[in-house]
Amino acid sequence: MATFGTGNYQYEVVEGWGMIPQLGLVSGVACDSNDRVYVYNRSPQPAMLVFEADGTFVTEWGKDIFQKPHGIWISPDDEIYGISRFGLNKF
Repeated sequence: MATFGTGNYQYEVVEGWGMIPQLGLVSGVACDSNDRVYVYNRSPQPAMLVFEADGTFVTEWGKDIFQKPHGIWISPDDEIYGISRFGLNKF
């Protein structure tokens, strides 16, 4: 298994993690306080994809509202903020 990074910031590639057909160009990734992983997918279909820490797909949302996603941030209170072509949005 490949490991990347140094010191306290080391990451391993987990083969097969989050493998779903619609995963494409990703604009941002963030984790909430429950270790769920939010993937801000830009193309082929803009959407927010949510996974459990083990890579199990949970849900997706935002297909009809996102246009050219750029980044995501999740606050300590699990408030989700996304940057898109039209600015900052709170979800």
